[in-house]
Amino acid sequence: MDIHVPLQNITNSSGTPDDSTTPPIILLGNKVDVDGGSSRVVSDEKARAWCASRGNIPYFETSAKMDFNLDAAFLSIAMSVLAKERDDVSKC
Repeated sequence: MDIHVPLQNITNSSGTPDDSTTPPIILLGNKVDVDGGSSRVVSDEKARAWCASRGNIPYFETSAKMDFNLDAAFLSIAMSVLAKERDDVSKC
């Protein structure tokens, strides 16, 4: 699977990550606990490169089963929302 095909719709429909009307975006690679990563569809390197090419979208590899990196991912998106709100308020 090519990471650019399913994710192209995100940037096409919502603009670029630094667009002021775009909600914060993060990319999650899930189920990193499964089979040591041998069945990955998208490599860590491809995911990180895709995120970097789109304005450094935060990328987290996660596992709900192992409770791995979920808090960090949630905090990242929450902090982005709060920072955007502060920027919007300061522009008023």
